Amino acid sequence: MKDILSIEMREKSNKYWYIALISGIVFVAVGLFILIFGKATFNLIMFLFSLALLFSGILEIAVSLLNKKTMKQWKWTLASGIFSLIFGVLLLNNPFKTLVVLALFVGISLLLRSIGGIILALNLKKIQYQKWGYILVLSLLGIVFSFALILDPVFLWAAITTFAAITLIAGGVVSIILSIFFKKSNRLEMSEQ
Repeated sequence: MKDILSIEMREKSNKYWYIALISGIVFVAVGLFILIFGKATFNLIMFLFSLALLFSGILEIAVSLLNKKTMKQWKWTLASGIFSLIFGVLLLNNPFKTLVVLALFVGISLLLRSIGGIILALNLKKIQYQKWGYILVLSLLGIVFSFALILDPVFLWAAITTFAAITLIAGGVVSIILSIFFKKSNRLEMSEQ
């Protein structure tokens, strides 16, 4: 089987597998917290969501820049990271007053992440990674939710906590699956040497 990624490229991209794991765990934890306590603590949700975006943005920018020579779609990761970082800072400094703006932000952010997830899933399929389908399904669900938020922001009144939690959990699961893939791939390379 001829691998799409050269051994040298995999070694470089796998070196930072734990960054995706940390990001995934943070997103899943915040998503679960929002599902459990979200409706009663909207301001706290906004603060935690802002911190998660800020943290995720920094990690995504770092991953894209550290791996830009080895990742074909590093610009998607960089764009998503910059978008998350900017809006994380804006939310921390000046909380948005309307749910419409928040709905549009969440919708666009989820759309960018979901497109990146689809590209990642298709690339993992090419190298015959067995769990690529899970990433594809979660990313497609993300696109459905993102369009729901973008096309009908008023819908957010009824579902902001649930959608925010699902978005964070799905994004976190994708990051965790990716980190496991990188770690396993890294172990295989070490045993081959």
